[in-house]
Amino acid sequence: MSAALCALAQGDHAQTTIKAGTVQLGGSVSYYQAKSEVVDSLAQKAEDRVLSIGPAVGYFIANNLAAGLNLSYSLSKSGRNDSNSPSFYEQRGEYFSVGPFVRYYRMLTEQFGLTGMLDAGYGHSNSYKSNNNGTAKNN
Repeated sequence: MSAALCALAQGDHAQTTIKAGTVQLGGSVSYYQAKSEVVDSLAQKAEDRVLSIGPAVGYFIANNLAAGLNLSYSLSKSGRNDSNSPSFYEQRGEYFSVGPFVRYYRMLTEQFGLTGMLDAGYGHSNSYKSNNNGTAKNN
């Protein structure tokens, strides 16, 4: 029994620590595209595309505790077309956000751990709609 407790205690001390002063870089990139065609009396076609980029940078202010900044930018485009008439509809959009984060890491092994995160952000978007009558901007 005491040997098992001793091994558990030693395992706890062997956990990996992310040292204060370490810089953290991360982020994400995604792309989505969908096309559809409805075969009916209107013969409608639709296409949607979205590109998103989200870099992040952090700094470990204490062991296993990082503070940093998230950025996000998305660009989208949607279009609808009725092939039986000259009508069309297109919408383009942009979204930008920025905000701080704080993350705590609890490393269970050398390469595996758990993390808790608190973040906030501010975002702004623009959208543009076009049809046979012209283009309008919405904020």
